[in-house]
Amino acid sequence: MSNKVAVRPRVVPTYDPANWPNIPEVIARIYAARGVMALADIETKLVQLIPYSQLGGIDNAASLLAQAIMNDKSIIIAGDYDCDGATGTSVAFRGLKMLGCQKLDFSIPNRFKHG
Repeated sequence: MSNKVAVRPRVVPTYDPANWPNIPEVIARIYAARGVMALADIETKLVQLIPYSQLGGIDNAASLLAQAIMNDKSIIIAGDYDCDGATGTSVAFRGLKMLGCQKLDFSIPNRFKHG
């Protein structure tokens, strides 16, 4: 086994600002670094999402949440440490607050302590 480290040249993607109308340069560069070269290549609509009615158990989950909110029960959101987990936790928290939930908390495990 070789302990030699291979150093590869860094490829910095280029982008054409004309392909990014009204988009901040830093955002366009982030997209370009991920291989997206024009705004037209980005799906900005929600058409790719499955309808909520196809989510298994959605009716029971919605009913359970509605009953918990109406009966002033405690709800805890079990989140995740990564960016989509933190985002999902905050969206759920704000959404439940907007629906009138008063006894609401969240838990995001410590990655170093809990794995």
